[in-house]
Amino acid sequence: MNKKVLGLTACLLLIICAFGCSNEGKTNDDGTETKTIKPSKNEPAYEEVYSDKQLFSIECLSSYSTQWNDDDGLYIYTEIDDSIPYLLVYRYKDMPIDANQLMEESIEPFIAEDYAEQDVSVNPVTKEMIDGKELISISYSYNVGEYRVTARRLLLQYEDDIINFTVKYLDEDQKEITDETLERAVSSFKTYTKKEI
Repeated sequence: MNKKVLGLTACLLLIICAFGCSNEGKTNDDGTETKTIKPSKNEPAYEEVYSDKQLFSIECLSSYSTQWNDDDGLYIYTEIDDSIPYLLVYRYKDMPIDANQLMEESIEPFIAEDYAEQDVSVNPVTKEMIDGKELISISYSYNVGEYRVTARRLLLQYEDDIINFTVKYLDEDQKEITDETLERAVSSFKTYTKKEI
């Protein structure tokens, strides 16, 4: 009796394997390997965001909110509106100086003076590459109440214009998100004319 049960069990296992098991990784008679096509994960949805005031566009995740401020530029909020972390983009049009001069003569003095009472700590100016584009970069941190904010300002020379990207975040988790947002903004940055609106 036990032999019959074992025999039936073995047969059932063979049938299940023949019809139900995956062939992934097995070599066929013609020497090719069988692979299972897995459904792709949902790709994040990006959208183009325009600044009609400064005539530029960038891409960001469609789940992020954006806001224009005439003094500061285009804000991209990655979590909560009007709150850090965010990316800020501003276009200085037809500049008579280059990005290096703007950093040295305007950005560095502004950071030192504007955040002086907030225990500002400033790192040296560096250069970094994003999507094959060279940007002049400065990072600094300062206190806001009980929080320590980390900021980076990056300048991109764009023909006669200088594009200022400012990233602000509070912790390392936010840094990763804002860095991804920055990279997408730099790589997708485009200008256009009033006729093209």
